[in-house]
Amino acid sequence: MQSKKHRRHSLAENVVALGLAAFALVGGLIVHYLGLPQKWATGTGATVIAFGLIIYGCRRIVNRWEFWVALSLCFLIHSAVVLLVLGVILGSTSRINMLLLCPFMLLESFVLLLAVAKIYRILTHGTETVKISF
Repeated sequence: MQSKKHRRHSLAENVVALGLAAFALVGGLIVHYLGLPQKWATGTGATVIAFGLIIYGCRRIVNRWEFWVALSLCFLIHSAVVLLVLGVILGSTSRINMLLLCPFMLLESFVLLLAVAKIYRILTHGTETVKISF
């Protein structure tokens, strides 16, 4: 029989996963109904996957403001890079295959995780470290 603490964590993890899935669905619908090129839907999906992995891996500290500040800073940088790549560098391209982006998403998730951990450590003055669990 599962303990109450384990069930509570499982429920919270399921809520986070459903929230991310709903966010991705709404983002995809918005992109579709605005008539934007498919590359923006791919970029939105890649963003949700990358940041979803970070949130899931750091789920033990999601109740800390330092985590959300670190994640927000990384999101701002990520958004600027995505706008540069999809809007300027690949401006004439209208479609990008999600499978083509998978290796980049994995690499980006790793780099983002390191960046979030570093910023989190700075914000907590080195008293706490990020423990990742998948």
